[in-house]
Amino acid sequence: VELINGSLLVAGRAAVSGLIRGRAGGGVVSRSLLIGGKEYSLAGLMRQGCLTLPHRQASFALSLIALDYIHGGNYSYLYNLEDDEHAWVDNSRNSQLIFVNLPPGVHTLRVRYRNDTTSELSPVSTLKIRIRPPVYASWWAVAIYLAAFAGCSLLLVRYLRIRHKVREQRKHAIYERQYHDI
Repeated sequence: VELINGSLLVAGRAAVSGLIRGRAGGGVVSRSLLIGGKEYSLAGLMRQGCLTLPHRQASFALSLIALDYIHGGNYSYLYNLEDDEHAWVDNSRNSQLIFVNLPPGVHTLRVRYRNDTTSELSPVSTLKIRIRPPVYASWWAVAIYLAAFAGCSLLLVRYLRIRHKVREQRKHAIYERQYHDI
């Protein structure tokens, strides 16, 4: 089944797998997503074409399978999580990608496989991964922090002005007493 964003859902024995966006012929399909030892459906965590996870689930494993039925399991998986096209990580024959403590933000995972028999590279498949920030680092929390800081600053300025005014009144009162006594 092809989704609106161009991704494919492929039915399997245990669950529905999501094809990381790419061409179906020779692409890479994610078999499962493991978070904290528990298996999740990739399709269930997709939001607007992006795998969306809370910050506490920023460590996860993604199992892959190559859509090349001719050469069996003779594949080496390569992936790239940065914008640098030349920084590919060779995951050898291990089809499981493990990510630990991804920082909050949007990351683009690029995956391809190399056929070890013919040394051909598959087309690049991509998956956007969004790690939501913790509550204390979200944009509205930062807005609350700024508002609290501004409020405290205004209170401090008001306090200092009142204190200065009271001191001036005391000085004036002392001066008046001394001037009238003479």
